[in-house]
Amino acid sequence: MSAVANKVLKIAVPSPPSKTEGDVPVVAEAATGEEVLRQVQRHRPDVVLLDLDMPEGGRHIDNELFVQAMTSYSPLTEREHDVLECTLQGLTVVQTSETLHLSTGAVRDHLSSAVQKTATQTRREVARYAREKNWI
Repeated sequence: MSAVANKVLKIAVPSPPSKTEGDVPVVAEAATGEEVLRQVQRHRPDVVLLDLDMPEGGRHIDNELFVQAMTSYSPLTEREHDVLECTLQGLTVVQTSETLHLSTGAVRDHLSSAVQKTATQTRREVARYAREKNWI
């Protein structure tokens, strides 16, 4: 079934597939421009097949909004965001744990996860990197 022929957006990511079309897993479909933006923000696809003539009475998806939806993604969890914000404020691991009501081990785990996701080396480096990317 062709997305163009059916006026439907198909959003695909490498995994986990909900269904496939050829070799590409399709994780969502959308019939309107607003739905396209919601699905892109929700699924963070690597590939979007889009009919530029969506059936919305002549309305099209604003290119700027679409680019913003595609680039505003942060791979960090909410807790990783919180921990990195504390790091940017200059708080130590102990102070961060007290502020967020977490154990010091949990704070270290969140920092380690954020470092791995960003291929950085230190907690300060990952906090600066996340700020530069506008994730925090």
